[in-house]
Parts: sequence; structure tokens; C-alpha cells
Amino acid sequence: MGEAITTASIAFCRESGLLALDRTVAAPAAGSLLAVCDQEGMTACDLLYLTTAEDGEPLKSGADYFAISPNQVSVLTDLPDVRLWYVAAPVLAAEQLPAQLLADHADTICHGAAAILYAQPDRPWTDPGRAKFHQAAFVEGFRDAGRFRRNHAAPTQTDFSNPVRSHTFI
Repeated sequence: MGEAITTASIAFCRESGLLALDRTVAAPAAGSLLAVCDQEGMTACDLLYLTTAEDGEPLKSGADYFAISPNQVSVLTDLPDVRLWYVAAPVLAAEQLPAQLLADHADTICHGAAAILYAQPDRPWTDPGRAKFHQAAFVEGFRDAGRFRRNHAAPTQTDFSNPVRSHTFI
């Protein structure tokens, strides 16, 4: 049961992106590797972007840094203080879950855990009908949380531009 709750919490965080966090790293040198998430029992599951800590100027992937994984960044040039923006999720071996998940989304996490448990084959409690019901409620819950995060909680990077491509036809 505990493993099902942790697994559902991980899926909830990955799908909703609700736990958007940031962390500041003091002047990383070229060639250094940065762990994006430094909280015990948590890992970054999505690297949103990097900015300078002082003025918030966005850093460019491929020129200033290279994302090796969602939780690890390789610094390509000497940088000033850097602010990392990321989405966090608990690791499978986590002993505690973030308070925000339990306070605001306990019902959704429980639906996800119930869907996992009811979908296990060859168990006395297996019930595909109930698994589908709980999975639908779980999906609805993490979509609502993701919508909230996108609309209110997480900053967005504003330096993206999609230039107009001009074509010459002969």
C-alpha cells in the first residue's frame, strides 16, 4: 500500500507538474555538473529553465549549459549565480511525501494508489472495473492540478520566439 501511494505521488507530480520549485547555485564554473534538485527524497522530473539569479536573464541551452537529464545539468561556460527552475517529484524510496501533496491532493493520490492496487493481476482484490474508475478520477485530479500550476503557480520563460520563415519559390 505504501509503495502504491508513493508510485501514485510520483505519477501525480510528473503528470501535473504541480511542484514547480527553484534553487540558486552560486557561480558555477565551466565543466561542473549541477544537481538540479537538492532536496532529500525528491528529484527533478522536468527542467523548466535556467536564469541568472541577479537579473533573471534566461540562459541558453547548448550555449551556457547542457541538460544531461532532468536532474543533472552540465555547465558549459563560467556563469554568475544561477537560478534553476524545475518540477520536482518524490523518489520511489522516499520516506516522506511533500506536505502540499497530502494537504491539497490526498484524494487524488488515493485514487491513483487504488487504481494501481485494483489493477494488479492474480490478487484476491483485483477488480478491473474499479481500477478504471479510480484511474479516471486520478487523471482528472492531476489534470486539474496541472491546469492550476500552468495558470497560477509557476513562472514561464518569456524568451521563446518562433521566427517567421520566408521561402523563395522559383
